[in-house]
Amino acid sequence: MKILGVDVAPSKDNVIFDGEKFYEIAPLDLKDFLEEMVDSNYFIGWDAPLGDDFSLSLSYKKIEKILNQKDSYIVSKPPRGISTLPFSTCPHWSISQYAIGYPVINKDIVDTSKIKYHLVQANEDISLKKPNIFETHPAYSIWVFLKDRVKDFKYKGDKNSKEVFNNIKKRLFELDFIRKYKIIEDEIYNDDRLDSFIAYINIELFFQKKAFVYGNSKIGVMLLPNLEGVLKKEVLMELKG
Repeated sequence: MKILGVDVAPSKDNVIFDGEKFYEIAPLDLKDFLEEMVDSNYFIGWDAPLGDDFSLSLSYKKIEKILNQKDSYIVSKPPRGISTLPFSTCPHWSISQYAIGYPVINKDIVDTSKIKYHLVQANEDISLKKPNIFETHPAYSIWVFLKDRVKDFKYKGDKNSKEVFNNIKKRLFELDFIRKYKIIEDEIYNDDRLDSFIAYINIELFFQKKAFVYGNSKIGVMLLPNLEGVLKKEVLMELKG
């Protein structure tokens, strides 16, 4: 079993972490890079929207709406800097479709059997024949990991973000399941590298049964850390149903 965490962007280098090394790949090179690198033994955490029943909405997935609602939470909802935006507002679409074939917007005109990756839609939904790929959300995951340790989560996008980023990174490497990667801490010097690293960590936690595939093909799916004690019981039941 091999793991990759991938932070994607259509207009700048895409960052991949393989457990030891970071790769920075130009958008138009990402497709070929992955196809040359991966085989059926790979499990990929992908930081971008990938799948849904798009006959229900061409704007947002229900799971995104649920995670954005204050009433979904036992604790306070994620603060400024952590958001689950409607998928139609995310520019990751173009690079994801180009590189891996997802999201599939209209199955009537796309032959999904030709897609080289298996999109995981449930905890037991693992392919032995294709590389498995998970939609994950590193920023939201970081909040779940650190909500009791950090107050400011706006770690990208403004002049104060570098200080926040450094504090988040410091706190993450205090956690037992991340501390073992201390040797590469200094190589995580921007939010793209951090997101690819956390995408990788989520796959590791999935195999330790400490991260789970929440949602389903109708409402949308995300691989996230354990949300027990974060979301209300009835919300968790909906996401697990």
